[in-house]
Amino acid sequence: MEQILDLYGNAQISNATGKALFLMLIFCFIAPVVITWITKEKSNGKIFPIFIGVIGYFILAQIIEPLIHIVFLYFDHPFQKWIVNNFVCRVLYSAIIPALIAGIGKFFLYKYLSLKKDKDRSVSLMSAMGYSSIEMIFNGAFLALSLYSVASLIASTSLTEVLQGIPQESLNNYLSLFDTIYSPASFVYLLILEKIAVFMIQCSHSIFVYFSVFDQKWKKLFFVSIFLQIISNLILVLCEEEAISCYVFIPVLFVYALILLYFAIKLYKTGIKIKADNDYSDFFKEYKRDVQA
Repeated sequence: MEQILDLYGNAQISNATGKALFLMLIFCFIAPVVITWITKEKSNGKIFPIFIGVIGYFILAQIIEPLIHIVFLYFDHPFQKWIVNNFVCRVLYSAIIPALIAGIGKFFLYKYLSLKKDKDRSVSLMSAMGYSSIEMIFNGAFLALSLYSVASLIASTSLTEVLQGIPQESLNNYLSLFDTIYSPASFVYLLILEKIAVFMIQCSHSIFVYFSVFDQKWKKLFFVSIFLQIISNLILVLCEEEAISCYVFIPVLFVYALILLYFAIKLYKTGIKIKADNDYSDFFKEYKRDVQA
């Protein structure tokens, strides 16, 4: 508690930061819903794949990933100390493990659930929208809601009173929250840019994984998609660890996301209806020809 009071006891939350948090809340909730609806109308996609993506997010990001983190980071074993106390190991773990969980999980969801239910290529796009949208709502809108609520509470009472309502053993978990609340508005806008970039990366990743299920000839696309996800995770983790400047590398991540989305959309537009006899030769020839062009 003393550490937080020493840092922010005399600080004031700027009105610009409060407005930026409110904008983040509205944007991260409305934008994914609107984009998903527009995409569904434009692509004539079905609703079922959207729920596949939503269910996939809850299973992978809210159940499996936290359980794996508990095993590796909280149980007392040699690997736990190695990961937590070593900067390089901690960064690599935070970048690689979520990418593997998301990639392998999406592969099995598409292979054994989506493709058996509906074999249209629009499944890749709509499931990608479902996964990315619910992630943006959870990690963007709900985060902004908690930040805005705490900021409003501090503004109406005081930081000391707010801290007194938090269990002392949990205060360390709130350090990043207070860092964001007392940061300039430009940092909050950077957070919004990060959520947009992650949204595009997850869409691209889902489409890449989906198309890797097409045929054995394209199974390498699955491993490429995981590698690309690791790169984006690495940038985010290094920014979080303050090893690199987020003001420089979040815009870099945004450009990286745009490039991935471009190739994902190109892959999707080149795709054809999955054939029952698994003959995809025309699709792959057409896609390779377009990429070479």
